[in-house]
Amino acid sequence: MSAALHVTVGPEAKTHPGVSLGRFILDSLKKHANLSIPAQVDSESGRAISFPDILRMSVQAAEGWRALGLTSGDTLALFSFNNHFVYPLFFGAILEGITVAIVKHSTAAELRAFLDMCAPKAVLTEAESLDLVLSVLTPAERHVVVTAESVATTATSDAEVLSATDLFAKGGAARPESYQPGDVTDVREHIAFLAFSSGTSGLPKMVKLSDYSFTMTLQFMSDWHVRAGDRVFITSQLAWITGLAFTLVSTVLGATRVYGWYAADAGEVDWLGILKRHQITTWFLAPPGLTLLATEARARRARGAEVDMSSVRVLLTSGTGLHADAQRHFAEVLDTDVLQFYGITEVGIIAADAPPAKPGSVGRLTPGLQLRLVDVESGLDVVGAGVLGEVRAMGPAYMSGYQGSAAETGQVLDDHGFFRTGDLAYQDQDGYLYLVDRIKDSLKFDGVPIAPAEVEAVLLSHSAVKEACVVGRPHPRLVDVPTAFVVKQSGSEDVTETQLQDLVKNRLSYEKWLRGGVFFRDEIPKTSNGKLDRRNLKEWLRTLPPPDCDM
Repeated sequence: MSAALHVTVGPEAKTHPGVSLGRFILDSLKKHANLSIPAQVDSESGRAISFPDILRMSVQAAEGWRALGLTSGDTLALFSFNNHFVYPLFFGAILEGITVAIVKHSTAAELRAFLDMCAPKAVLTEAESLDLVLSVLTPAERHVVVTAESVATTATSDAEVLSATDLFAKGGAARPESYQPGDVTDVREHIAFLAFSSGTSGLPKMVKLSDYSFTMTLQFMSDWHVRAGDRVFITSQLAWITGLAFTLVSTVLGATRVYGWYAADAGEVDWLGILKRHQITTWFLAPPGLTLLATEARARRARGAEVDMSSVRVLLTSGTGLHADAQRHFAEVLDTDVLQFYGITEVGIIAADAPPAKPGSVGRLTPGLQLRLVDVESGLDVVGAGVLGEVRAMGPAYMSGYQGSAAETGQVLDDHGFFRTGDLAYQDQDGYLYLVDRIKDSLKFDGVPIAPAEVEAVLLSHSAVKEACVVGRPHPRLVDVPTAFVVKQSGSEDVTETQLQDLVKNRLSYEKWLRGGVFFRDEIPKTSNGKLDRRNLKEWLRTLPPPDCDM
């Protein structure tokens, strides 16, 4: 007889509107077409687009994609930071029912691997990345659209290269009042987005998110912390699920999207000045961003300067569980509500807090969410407040699987269809969820998820490396700093820490660099089933001081 499941269920979810995501977004754009507030604003330059113009430009972009031969069922790869034209071009693809594969910023080899994974007909990129994109294209990627008014490049390619202006012109005759979105016959089957995820183990993956699942995410977020008329600061790029979600919910609700870009080296950005100048009401930022903001606020007060966050109603954070003391500290220093939530690309938002904050908690279960906490050793569901277990979840925003990998999809689901998150947590007597630790392999550097297997593969490509294991070295702001443990091949040429760090730096994007160091060992500890014992190595790293990272 099988052990009983202990499933905790969130409140009842809203009913799906019964339309495609493209229709849902188009109806929202039309609904807000007469608003006098801007639809989007560049946080640095102040350049803006009105709600009437974002509707017109999105419809023109939709017709432009159609003119290029992209229709429902085709894929567009998006490879761009936040900028003025990326949003209407992106919205146009959604309206047409084109699957948008949102590719995180990468090296040439990483980008090619992602393009192979999603097989796009066209690529949408920024001017700064155009030459990189052109250098890796194959004949299958026939069009490149650049998020700029004009295009200038010395690179050669067989692909047709167009500017944003060119694409809008192709759809110039389109009218919002007569435009009909692309044909999506089954909202549960049609894939709206292929979103990046580090997964719980192995190499990075593309998560298939259907029209149905993402619309359900927006349905929940519409009753959450963003309100009509808000000024929402968006510093997550679209390749992060938070950037994607907050961009679209701002559109759905008729809020102003103030966009920028948060990065690990963004310490010199005048965040407090931006918040005041644009009268920001809501901002999602990862815990490392909160640390930067609080540090800036303390430094200003020490100089006797003003810290004005009076417009900010709430700062939202996620990515790693924030300790209660740290959450209270941030709220006190920044003089505003700091609320946590917990979500993953594969499942959506699992839990979310609401004012007044319950420090240390990521909140209660979201509508329609089903949660089990499973003991790691016994595999049995835990029962009772304060009992630790692995979070396993399913809900209305559940993914459709991993792109091109049914086997990997099967590996992350348990026998009852629940997603194994690899996160350890407990619930209190009031149903609040508290994240404690991770048992999954993936790590997060400055809020960016990293799959250790990708870095390990680069290290193992060196002829002097026999074994490699990459884990996160604890850091008070950056959270997990990639750190390698290496066993050398006997009888091969010698290799140094610097040589291996340079190898990774030359092959992979900046967040994967081995800033935590390379430690050479005679052997790497293994678990009883022969897997790398990452927990053992992480415990040893906790005995060392945090690395002095060169960003």
